[in-house]
Amino acid sequence: MSGEANIPRGEATIVCGPPGGGKTYYVREHANRGDVVVDLDVIGAALTVGAKPHAVPEHLLRFALAARDGVLRELRAPKGCPRAWVIGCLPSKRERNELAQSLRAKIIMLAVNAEECIKRIQSDSSRDKSKDWKKLVREWWENYQA
Repeated sequence: MSGEANIPRGEATIVCGPPGGGKTYYVREHANRGDVVVDLDVIGAALTVGAKPHAVPEHLLRFALAARDGVLRELRAPKGCPRAWVIGCLPSKRERNELAQSLRAKIIMLAVNAEECIKRIQSDSSRDKSKDWKKLVREWWENYQA
């Protein structure tokens, strides 16, 4: 389209925190129709039949990462984009800041305590029960840099 270069850049927001921290819920409550939402769990589920978010087969992860990275590349493009939300765990301050800088995005950290995250995960039917979620939550907190 010839008018694409004139589309004003939308605001980008990165929502991060531990597994079970409420990232997807937060975005669902704050995003508007037409906003771009980049969620690796949802992308992975969209790549196969019958998968739910948080229960994507491991062998599809590289495909989901490639799709996510393609969307992030488009969001970085100077031609403009709609408002965007990027969901990710991102315990590393460096990784969060690099992503935020590349997208010119603000960061919202949902640093929900481990006990609450585990409680939420246990009551979430969309979660793959074969995953060791307690370990994943503990690892996030071990690696978290405020």
